[in-house]
Amino acid sequence: MFAVSESLLYLEDAPDTDLIIFASRHSSESGKPSFTVHAPGNFHLAEFGGRPSTLGMASAVANRVFLAEFQGRKVGFDEFDVSLEVTHHGPTLETPSVFVELGSSQQEWENLDAAKFVADVIINGMRRLEKVGDLEIAVGFGGGHYAPKFTRYVLKKACAISHICPNYQFQHLNKDTICEMIRKTVEDVEVALIDWKGLRKMERDRLIGMLDEIGLEWRRI
Repeated sequence: MFAVSESLLYLEDAPDTDLIIFASRHSSESGKPSFTVHAPGNFHLAEFGGRPSTLGMASAVANRVFLAEFQGRKVGFDEFDVSLEVTHHGPTLETPSVFVELGSSQQEWENLDAAKFVADVIINGMRRLEKVGDLEIAVGFGGGHYAPKFTRYVLKKACAISHICPNYQFQHLNKDTICEMIRKTVEDVEVALIDWKGLRKMERDRLIGMLDEIGLEWRRI
């Protein structure tokens, strides 16, 4: 365990380790109580840390494990949403990392029971990381920031997802970015999952054309 005085989003030097788990606050305008999990990186501007148009190294398995821990253990926290978020903000490290977050307002951040629950999720998730069975490893495309379709899919299927590019970043997506999503996943990516209704037809057609050129299998969800 290590602590830093600066914002986690702007961290540049990482310890030599297999995985960094950022226990962090999540904020949103809605203020909805939530537990969220996501990979770091920027598809375009680096408004909140990291480098522009650069993704951090992610672990699809870690994303799934901590998401499942939140969902399976949240007795007493029924008012909290559990969700994956799309890839966003810094830092953009070469060490695989995952954000495990408590949100979304000061009220939740000061809730000691909720904070302890996040700590328990991290500790129990760490114990599970090396005991995970065979999972299909994916990257995701489409939908909004909170990725409900990807969240439901991962929780129901033997699947883990690393980076997710949302519809509002689609104008910045190209073949190089898709290849970076694959390359910046520590596991071997097998499939691209497409939130079919979360993209316009012209966006889907452009995406599928790029995936076919790259040679990555794709599936609509």
